Order: sequence, then structure tokens, then C-alpha cells
Amino acid sequence: MEWAQRCGIAGGARCRRGHASPIIERRRKPARSPKTNGGCKKSARACAAGQSRCVAQNGGAAPLQRRHHSFLPDHINLLPAIISMFLLILPACSAGGTAVTPGNTGGAPVRQAGTPPPVNDSSSASFTIDGALHGSYTIKATPPTSKLRHGHKEFTIFLTGGGNVFWIVFYGYTGPGRYILEAGINGGDVRIALNNAASWDLTMNPHATCSLLVASDTPTQEAGLDRMQGSFSCPALLSSNPRMPEKPISASGRFDIAIIVES
Repeated sequence: MEWAQRCGIAGGARCRRGHASPIIERRRKPARSPKTNGGCKKSARACAAGQSRCVAQNGGAAPLQRRHHSFLPDHINLLPAIISMFLLILPACSAGGTAVTPGNTGGAPVRQAGTPPPVNDSSSASFTIDGALHGSYTIKATPPTSKLRHGHKEFTIFLTGGGNVFWIVFYGYTGPGRYILEAGINGGDVRIALNNAASWDLTMNPHATCSLLVASDTPTQEAGLDRMQGSFSCPALLSSNPRMPEKPISASGRFDIAIIVES
């Protein structure tokens, strides 16, 4: 009994026989299951929600709370809110701009992207005459009636309107440049007729000449149609009206025409 009291068996320690002092064993902490959190058999979220019950199961020790560093679950939970915000913002952005449709009739006409501009097929010639008559005249015509034919060699400007006629013809056109028109050389002819009465013509004098300057000859968006600009000058055009053959004129002016390219 004396040995037993000295060893302190009642205190939960064990001694070896023959030793005066007891050898106290260290208690091993119970192995923590990897599937539990501090002895709590619930998940970390459940332990956090029911902490009081986990404390009771762990003998009064508070369970360890594990921080979740995974981004994916929270990100997925935010997807419905993000989609809802996007659907609310999209109509507002669409309403902020001005939608232009082909049916819009307010203001300037709407032209779709990639559509070429409309072709200007109008033609005009303005000239001044002196001699038998004095004055300035303008002849306009639509659609185009001037032509380049026979490999562009045959050149014809022809405008008529309001009883007036303007006509330049010759053969041998090779592109923009200066040309001398003469009936006996290249079949050149310039004719001006006014008010369906008086008329003057280069061919009335076989040795008379006129000068022609073609400043530009540019294809348009419409196949077979060019835009041509230039000027002319005739020092003397004899009358082709038998009632007044003695009254010639001089004429000079400019033209801006749509010309058909046939061949």
C-alpha cells in the first residue's frame, strides 16, 4: 500500500517497481481524421453554422474554421447577377445612338455603306458669240447624247434644248489634249443653231479651223459612261442659213458633259 500511494496510482500515473518517483506518460493527442475539422464530423460550413454543437462534440474546444481560397464557386454564383446587369445595360446603350434606316425620310437621304454615289448624267455647254449676233447662251441636256465610237476615235458632242443646238465632231480622238478641227483634215465640224432659225457651221468654209481642248475625260461609276470637260474656240463660223449667208460669227465657250463610250 505504501508503494501504491507513493506511486500515485489513484492519480492516473504508473511507476516501475523499485523507483521512488513515478514516471508520468505523456498523453497522445487523438489523431485528427482528415475528413473532420477539429473532431467535428461535419463540413467546415456546417461547423461554422452549428458551432455550439461542434464545441460540445469536441469536448469544449472550438472547431477550427477553414478559409476557402477557391475562386470558382463564388464566381459561378455571381454569373446570374452579371447576366442580369448586362441585359439591363444593353437596351440603354442601343437607345443612346441614332438608328439610320433606309426608310428614314427626315433630312438628307440615307445612303447605305458601299453604295456608289449616283452618276451625274446631265450635260451642259455655255458659249458667247459675236458678229451677226451678240450674246451668251447655255444649253443643257439629259440624258446624255454625246458619244465616243470606233475605238474612241470618232468624237461627237451633241446637245440640244429649247430650240438651240451645240455640236462638235471630229475623227482622231486619243484622249485629253488640244486638237485643231478642220473639215478637210479630220472631218472637224462645229455647229451652233439658235431659236430654230439662225445657224453657223465650220464646214461652210473648207479652210476655217476651230481649236478644241479636252481638259479631262474620266470614267464614271456607270460602265460605258465618261465625264468630260473642256473648251473650244472658233474665230469664224459662216452662216449655214441661206437667208443671211453674209453674217458670220465668232464663238468660244466651255462644256461639261456625260459622254457615252460605245466602243
